[in-house]
Amino acid sequence: AWYLKGIACMRIERWDDAIMAFVRCVQQDMEIGEAWANIGAIHMRLRRWNQAYPALTEALKHKHGSWKVLENLMAVCLALGRWRETAQHMNSLLDLRLQSQRPVHIDELRHLAYITSNMAQRAAKAAAVSATSVASTAIAPITAVSVSNNSSNTEEEVEEEES
Repeated sequence: AWYLKGIACMRIERWDDAIMAFVRCVQQDMEIGEAWANIGAIHMRLRRWNQAYPALTEALKHKHGSWKVLENLMAVCLALGRWRETAQHMNSLLDLRLQSQRPVHIDELRHLAYITSNMAQRAAKAAAVSATSVASTAIAPITAVSVSNNSSNTEEEVEEEES
């Protein structure tokens, strides 16, 4: 009954009521993967990535062959910056594709892989820059730089400076 109430609440977009119904459902039987998956999907819809992640992880334990759960978990991992897990879930989806007739959208997966690697590189650069700036401000004092406008340069000197 709780599961059906959750489905009905999802259809009329009463998200909090749906979550409560699915929570009651899994309280009675922890192995209902569909209820866990729906809890995760609702949290995804509400952009509650940190709450969606454990629900989808639990759903995957009970529905390990579900491409829907894998796709949702991959999207949540991407939103949370869990790059390694995102790649693992992408590989799992490709493995499932080999076992089924579901089409693989290679271009979309390549684009997602590209986005994932770019985001990981940006995060690494940002971490390196912040670590460097913290270290440089702690070690070296800020010095003023004097800029002079010397217009006495000859044309040869200007060409050498430009090259």
